[in-house]
Amino acid sequence: MSVILLRIKNNTEEYMKSKYLSVNAIILSCILMIILSSCNRINTDEDRFFVDNDNRLRMIDIKKTGPDIVVPEKVGDKVIRIIYLEDSYFSKIDSIDVSNVSELEYFTLELWGGGSYSKLKRLDFRKNKKLRDVTVNKTKALEEITFNKNCETVCLYNTSVKELDLKSMKKLEYFDYFNGPLESIDLSNNTNLDQVWMKNTNVKTIDIKTLKKLKYFIYQGGPLEEIDISNNPDLKTVKVFDSNVKVLDVSNNPKLERIEVDEGTEIIGETNAEIIYWTKEEIEKVKEKSKDN
Repeated sequence: MSVILLRIKNNTEEYMKSKYLSVNAIILSCILMIILSSCNRINTDEDRFFVDNDNRLRMIDIKKTGPDIVVPEKVGDKVIRIIYLEDSYFSKIDSIDVSNVSELEYFTLELWGGGSYSKLKRLDFRKNKKLRDVTVNKTKALEEITFNKNCETVCLYNTSVKELDLKSMKKLEYFDYFNGPLESIDLSNNTNLDQVWMKNTNVKTIDIKTLKKLKYFIYQGGPLEEIDISNNPDLKTVKVFDSNVKVLDVSNNPKLERIEVDEGTEIIGETNAEIIYWTKEEIEKVKEKSKDN
């Protein structure tokens, strides 16, 4: 009888042990499935990137991507054609690789209020053959930017880009550069330019003789000493103030509608354009106002 009871006890213990192990195995399997499911969910592009119905990338979850971002060609069934990131939140981006976005046409990055904290130093658009428009603002860490040859618009505001190579960009129509350490610029090959606007730079000389289609030339704030606009017959607006330019010859610019220069600048040639002379006091007021923006 005691032998039988011992066997029953042993069988019961083995059964309970087996049942315990089975339950643990099931629990562990469930936990593992939850973890794997969670990882897969976090790693999907749909969770990391938000693309609207206009094929515009508007949001990146940096907590999930990390600060070094590689943008995919498409998210779900939406091919990315526009990248539009406008918020101080994106100052958390250390690098952004868009080389896979073959259909990209427009790129905008504006770090309002967070630009001084950004670590983004480089942008490379050489592989984005369809890219036409680039706007970058409030990215103080940005030192280097390269473009594809088909770009039509380049607007760089409040960056640390000191050198630019635009020679291959023959389709370029609009070029803006504000508030940065740029020292020189070669626009001789950009013969399709319609507008050149430079504000608060270190550019001392600029040659626009080859820009026959140029309609708007603005140089505001910097060490420029002279500018020759005699080969720009289509010019409608010329603004050269807060500079060292003392003489402006408009003899060959019959289409001019507006001229803005420093007070005391000599205007050579007859013109029907409206002429505005900037005083030092007015310029200082503009500078003070700019500090608040």
